[in-house]
Amino acid sequence: MTASRHAIARPGFRIIRAYFSYPPMIGGMEAHIQRLSQAQRNIGIDVLNVFNRGVADEHSVQVFRGIDLRGIAPAVLRNLVFYFGVWLARRRLVRTDMPTVLHVHGDWSDFLFSKTLARAIGAALVVASIHGSAKKNSSQIYRRSLSHCQLVFATGKREQEFLATVLGRTVHHLPSAPLDVFCKAVAPSKTTSYDVITVANFVEAKSLDLVLDCAAHRPEWRFAIVGGGPGLAGMRELAARRSITNVDMPGPLPPERVADILRSTRVFLLVSKVEGTPTALLEAMACGLPVVTTPSNEYGWLIEQGVHGYISKSWVAEELLFGIERFLSNGARREAICEVNQARARSFTWAENAERVAALIAQHLGVKGVHT
Repeated sequence: MTASRHAIARPGFRIIRAYFSYPPMIGGMEAHIQRLSQAQRNIGIDVLNVFNRGVADEHSVQVFRGIDLRGIAPAVLRNLVFYFGVWLARRRLVRTDMPTVLHVHGDWSDFLFSKTLARAIGAALVVASIHGSAKKNSSQIYRRSLSHCQLVFATGKREQEFLATVLGRTVHHLPSAPLDVFCKAVAPSKTTSYDVITVANFVEAKSLDLVLDCAAHRPEWRFAIVGGGPGLAGMRELAARRSITNVDMPGPLPPERVADILRSTRVFLLVSKVEGTPTALLEAMACGLPVVTTPSNEYGWLIEQGVHGYISKSWVAEELLFGIERFLSNGARREAICEVNQARARSFTWAENAERVAALIAQHLGVKGVHT
């Protein structure tokens, strides 16, 4: 199903989408927000992005432009300041020609502070999308912070199930999707760039030192970690101190280049501590790679053990190496997985996500939405 097969007869609502950070700032949440917003514009919805750090365009409002809120800790204080800035800019957000939907991304404090903003702009509906890990010992906080959000999404399956139980109502699972560049039908590469590849930002939650542990155990394999972020220089220094020479860290690369490298690599490795739905995992599957991942979320809905890849039970290098070995040692198994993973990952699209979210919003508002 693609956007070309659907149309919105007349946009029955507009969306204000809020999160303090926006591309080109690095982050999976930032990419999710940008891609979902663009996909919704492609089907005729007026989407306004509101943020603090990023690059503004004609579809956005930047608050506290000269202040980098990333330096404010803890996150709850940062979000308080951010939503105060959005509240100050409320006159730039309000229009009266159609219902306004406030769609907030982040975690509990984002949702909590959005309540006052929703009242100030007269939002007809408040939508929440939780990314990453929900704190299992904070049920009461989530009940309170999401009480005014009529529609709730979670990128992670584990969070979707947890929040549905906590709230006692439907919570929708909304995974990310691979970009089209990873889904193009191309001939398999005849050369191998790497045996194992990881695509991730160099931040603590990605636990990329575990890739170095795997590489240290198997010096005959070629590894790559593709991505940027504040920890890149430190990880390169750590590899040098440990005399690990079989891991390339080229830094951030454009999607087209990442797709080329994935297609010439044999196995994809994800070692994160926590994730929602890792876009990089879907992109690797779309390129036909078997995937080996830590249990950073619940992936049974996406990966059948041995059919699409391998899900470890722990964050121990030896167990991950066992999974990698299963695929590196068996070319026939990799070839069988290639087509299966391509079909599985390519069934997720941003066009589908945009239409699904729009249909649910229209249903809640009782207005015309996506027509099949």
